[in-house]
Amino acid sequence: MEAKREEILKALEQVIDPELHKPVTELDMVRDVVVDEGGQVAVTIALTVAGCPMRSSFEDQVQRFVGAVEGVTSVELRFDVMSAEEKAALSSRLRGGRPDDHTGDAGAGEPDPGGGAGDHRGFQGRAAWKPWVGCVLARTACLTSIRP
Repeated sequence: MEAKREEILKALEQVIDPELHKPVTELDMVRDVVVDEGGQVAVTIALTVAGCPMRSSFEDQVQRFVGAVEGVTSVELRFDVMSAEEKAALSSRLRGGRPDDHTGDAGAGEPDPGGGAGDHRGFQGRAAWKPWVGCVLARTACLTSIRP
């Protein structure tokens, strides 16, 4: 049986972004899916940043879920990087469509945990100020913070 593109996309619904805890298909991170006649599959996923340390998680999940589709003989995963516009759209979508407030104001009477927009130094001690979008390893954020 030959693998079909629709089946590959369905399998990719099981690939969860390890930081955002949502399927890559829901986050519009799947750039391309190519299936050749021999069952070789090439998937391209757009990351929020080029050096994202979570790449291996994507590699493992894509191999596991896409590789399990009947007719798939091999899986190649390629990476791309989101543009600034794509990151902004993702950030907005995760905030439920609310615009991003880049003023550095954390909200009604709540102090900003960092130094304002783009400064993510203060997030480690503030569990209530979340969620953070992107790779938060090494005390940096690859995308922007999302204020509830």
